[in-house]
Amino acid sequence: MKRAPTVLYKKRYSMGPGIDKEGFDRKIETTYKKLEGLLQRMSTSSKDASIATEALEELSTTLEELHVASDEQSRQNMELAAAHLAAQAERQRYQDLFDFAPDGYLVTDTNGVIREANRAAADLLHVSQERLVGKPLAVYVAEAERKAFRDILSTLLKRAITGANEWEIGLRPRTGKELRASITVTPVVPISTTQQPAGNEATDGVGLRWSLRDITEIKRAEERERLLEESHQATQEAVQANQLLQTLLDTMPVGVTVCDPDGTIRRINRTGQEILGGTVTGNVRAPVRNFELFYPDGRRVRPEETLMIRALEGKEIVQNAELLIRRADGSQRSVLAGSSPVLDAEGQVVSGVSIFQDITERKQAENALRKSEADLRAILDATKESVWMFDPDGSILMANETALKRINRSAEEMIDQPYSKFLPAELAQARQACLQKVVESGQPVELEDERAGIIFHHIFYPVKDSAGSVVRITAFSKDITERKQAEQALQESEERFKAIASNTPDHILVQDRDLRYTFVVNPQLGLTEQDMLGKTDQDFLTKEDAENLTQIKRHVLETGKPIHLEVPLLPVAGEAQFFDGTYVPKYDAEGQIDGLIGYFKNITELKRIEAALRASEERYRNLFNTMDEGFCIVEMIFDAQQRPVDYRFLEVNPAFEKQTGLYEAQGKLMRTLAPEHEAHWFESYGKVAQTGEPVHFINEARQLKRWYEVYAYRIGMAEDRRVAIIFNDISERKQAEEKLQTSNDELRRFNKAMVGRELRMVELKNEINELCRRAGLPVRYSKEDGAQNSDNGTQTIDNRGTT
Repeated sequence: MKRAPTVLYKKRYSMGPGIDKEGFDRKIETTYKKLEGLLQRMSTSSKDASIATEALEELSTTLEELHVASDEQSRQNMELAAAHLAAQAERQRYQDLFDFAPDGYLVTDTNGVIREANRAAADLLHVSQERLVGKPLAVYVAEAERKAFRDILSTLLKRAITGANEWEIGLRPRTGKELRASITVTPVVPISTTQQPAGNEATDGVGLRWSLRDITEIKRAEERERLLEESHQATQEAVQANQLLQTLLDTMPVGVTVCDPDGTIRRINRTGQEILGGTVTGNVRAPVRNFELFYPDGRRVRPEETLMIRALEGKEIVQNAELLIRRADGSQRSVLAGSSPVLDAEGQVVSGVSIFQDITERKQAENALRKSEADLRAILDATKESVWMFDPDGSILMANETALKRINRSAEEMIDQPYSKFLPAELAQARQACLQKVVESGQPVELEDERAGIIFHHIFYPVKDSAGSVVRITAFSKDITERKQAEQALQESEERFKAIASNTPDHILVQDRDLRYTFVVNPQLGLTEQDMLGKTDQDFLTKEDAENLTQIKRHVLETGKPIHLEVPLLPVAGEAQFFDGTYVPKYDAEGQIDGLIGYFKNITELKRIEAALRASEERYRNLFNTMDEGFCIVEMIFDAQQRPVDYRFLEVNPAFEKQTGLYEAQGKLMRTLAPEHEAHWFESYGKVAQTGEPVHFINEARQLKRWYEVYAYRIGMAEDRRVAIIFNDISERKQAEEKLQTSNDELRRFNKAMVGRELRMVELKNEINELCRRAGLPVRYSKEDGAQNSDNGTQTIDNRGTT
């Protein structure tokens, strides 16, 4: 029988933790010994030895396997223990990371009930970690967002949460203000759940891990950044809009002024500055400007009446207000102005806008047109001729006063009525035929007819459009009854006229179309009537004078228009003489020009007087420019109550600037040059302008820092309100007088002090003499020393003869 090697039964194995290794080895050793004893006994007995041996060997193999299994178990236990320690360390690290993470972390079940919370989450929600556990996370969601929170959570669970889901939400901590948070939720699945078979969608055992991050400051920063960006963009847009607005304003053909609700002037465009003669600053209630504002009737616009103030204070929209601007340089502009408040959504005034258009040229044109129309109407109404205007069909469009009086109708009765309606049938037919002839020929037509014993001479003129068609007819009807009678009586009165004309100092002459003298009254230049009759100017004037007069006279004969002239004439022998007069055309009985008539005055002596006056004026001008005294002529300006408030310099001499220190004063106001000039100056000059009484005075102008001796007198008419002022700067003389007065005052005080000292010396001498007499000693001072005479009490003081 074979024995199993004992070496197999002596091997020892290390055991894993938790198993009694030494006891287990002892039991195996005891089993080995029993097995060896059994084998020895079996070796002595042959009965069933082979079976026993096999059984023992099998048992030995089993024990060997048991040892191997025990050793493997020991190894696995050691690995498991090491894994357990590593898991504990890893869990501790996870716990540390979880607790000390900077963001808040929560673990909840699928219903959102908190199972675990880190410190950051507790700090974020202002609740301890322990008290957070078991609380629904929805409790800490802002009330307004809880429903949205539950809806989002429900949606995520229905979709079987996969991956991370992030959104923003408002959280309400236990204490403090609500905050904005960024929330990220991810699923947390236990191991047992992850080992479920594929396709099992059950969420039992699924938890949720929440990441909470306070983004309040981030949102605020983003909001600030957004607001800053919007502000920057708005600023850029405002700058661009402001530039665009200024460009638009500067290119507008009207003046525009914009001010704040308090009246502060913020903007005035370029056109406005040109109209106003400069910019305007300050407040509309007390603006800084170089112009004055008036109504068209001359009344000054008071501050409270300005359009902008009415718009700001009364929310009043003013339109088409006509105003007059008087600039500091004396120029005037007429403007058509309007103002409007700008209101916000609540109806509060946020600014005011004033728009004004320079209508000076338009006003001048309108005035000129009105004047022209008035002059034309006055001329037409003043003329003794009837003036008519007709349509080509004969309807009356216009008639002057003379025409209306002759028909004895009013304009309302005749305008737009047929001309023939107001005339007898035969006469109306003749006039209508004349109108038709003018329309057809396009040429003037003349005729004479008689109505009610009055003889009329008519001229019908066509008025054509640009195409040459006759669109109007103008008729001039002249009553020539008197002319006809006059022509008849002319011959009779010619001699009488000649006799009368011979006694006038004027030079009257008549010439025919060949310019030969046919009639002469009071011949000049040393000539006689016989020297001139039948002759021309070439016979007794120089060649140059004769040709000049001939040209003028030919013009009168050709045009039929009178000419007024002033002409010097030099006879062939003698000195030149001056004549002023008129050449007029002379008509024959048929109304044709057959010569001319001249009416002239000899103004030679007047010319000499004018020359002497010019010489006197020149001497005055030389004196004006060279005199040392200041001289000026001013126009006084009065307010509505006729109180003098200012004056404008109309003329100043060169010494004016030296005497006043005011430069380029002509045309300017004194208030502009010296705003603080004393009121008494205006009052004095205003009185001179109103009463005409001259004044002479000495006064101080403090702003000019000068004293003046002034002589002022009115020039021109009272309504001119002009005052001439001669003045001299006596500031140095006043200063010398003041110094002299000061010296006299000081001398007077010194003299008084010296007199007091002398009197005291006398008193002391008398006291010493009195003491000497009482002591029985001779007196020390005599009368010559200024002592008092004890006998008669007379006191003598040597003080430059003063007693």
